[in-house]
Amino acid sequence: MRTARWLSVFTVLWTVPACDAQISAHQGAPIVEPTKRFVSPMVLDIPVPQIQGVRQAGRLPIGGIGSYRCDDVALSSLMVVLAPFGKGKRIFDFTGAIVVPDSFDRYVTLIFTLTDGTKRQFASVTKADISAEERKMKLFTVRLAVDRATGKAIDEAESLNLRITMVVRGDW
Repeated sequence: MRTARWLSVFTVLWTVPACDAQISAHQGAPIVEPTKRFVSPMVLDIPVPQIQGVRQAGRLPIGGIGSYRCDDVALSSLMVVLAPFGKGKRIFDFTGAIVVPDSFDRYVTLIFTLTDGTKRQFASVTKADISAEERKMKLFTVRLAVDRATGKAIDEAESLNLRITMVVRGDW
């Protein structure tokens, strides 16, 4: 019996330090990422001086684009893949993903236009009727090839913008 008492006292003393431990969790500063919502069509003008004078292949990620929504559709990612002149042309591949949250399936048309920031347009390409399903990510690639004269005008422009026009319509 005496052994049983000492064993119970030893067990209580052994577990007490474990009971003293306190777990504390704190909330950090909230991340504020305002979403900007638009009704179709939405037009984004993005300065892209980095693609002027490209002499070698490269990739240019376009950041911050996911915070803009057009009729609940967002470009979650966008990258411009650049290729210098080859066979008399310069290639701009626009690759990205469209996301539709819980709502309805959508058809999305994307128009990519290189401008000088005013009314002058150097080149444009359209990817029409991309079928974007709700709660899914839809990948796309669009190629814009420009000739040497247009490529030279792009390189010599004072400023260069990528204008993205997004047109969304329901799939119902």
